[in-house]
Amino acid sequence: MSAWILKAFIQKGISVLPRHRDIHFWLQRNIWKSLMIQPDFLKDRLSHCEKHMSAWHLKHSDTLPTSVLEIGTGWYPVVPMGLLLSGLDSLTTIDPYPHLRKDLILEIWTHLHRCYQDGSLETLLPGLDWERGRALLEQPPSPESNVDALLEQWGMTYMVEDARQMSIETNSIDLIISNNTFEHIPQRILEDIVPELKRILRPEGIMSHYIDMADHYSYVDTKISPYHFLQFTEQQWGWIENKLQSQNRMRVSQYRSLFQNSGFDVLKEENESDDVSILDHLRLKVPFQNMSKGELGVTYSHMICQHQ
Repeated sequence: MSAWILKAFIQKGISVLPRHRDIHFWLQRNIWKSLMIQPDFLKDRLSHCEKHMSAWHLKHSDTLPTSVLEIGTGWYPVVPMGLLLSGLDSLTTIDPYPHLRKDLILEIWTHLHRCYQDGSLETLLPGLDWERGRALLEQPPSPESNVDALLEQWGMTYMVEDARQMSIETNSIDLIISNNTFEHIPQRILEDIVPELKRILRPEGIMSHYIDMADHYSYVDTKISPYHFLQFTEQQWGWIENKLQSQNRMRVSQYRSLFQNSGFDVLKEENESDDVSILDHLRLKVPFQNMSKGELGVTYSHMICQHQ
């Protein structure tokens, strides 16, 4: 059995069980070893911090955003912590599920502290504010602290709620960011989230989104390409995918249209592609049959938006 089929089968089965997210977390940590902080993961996520700030500085060269919202906290809030080490006073992060755990926050702290001590953090995080670094990384957090206390120490607010209807004031956010989150949200839900982002973003605000459009099963099975999932009909893909690792399969042109139809202009795109000649050998299904290689080929994008 192919590795991707086995993983999809296991995830599908787990997704119908009680406490399926806890079970999936345990498997990721202890069996698949995918939910671990590795050097490449830390380097990648901290690089997002510089790029998010560069997105803000496209229109606001001499200031820092005073109100920042991350969509999709996930298990490891590396990007929020990196941004707070870069000089932000506070940051809010939102997720529909309560993923944050004390042991994971302490694990991030340990890695950042190690990099701070050996001097590599300045390379990984060029915008590092040394004063913030001293305040947050020189003294270890108290082991008695709970999640709320740990986040408060960093200036981070954690909201567990649906991003389609947030308890955030209209026109109150300077910068909205996401990090490999949008691809896991079904398109019909994204179509409700993006207008809500427009509501809360200030007229002069910026959005900065990292979107991974590759077939995520290609990360565990090298025999399939990042375009592999484009071969399935919507019905077939509905049988395969699951709510533990949903993949909406949207392409870059669909995200672009989603933003534009919701009242945003795309200021800038930084796109990456794999070997697009692979697409010539795939039996593409609707709606991908009618898309160009340029649309289909993008596997990763940093999309920066502002109000129209």
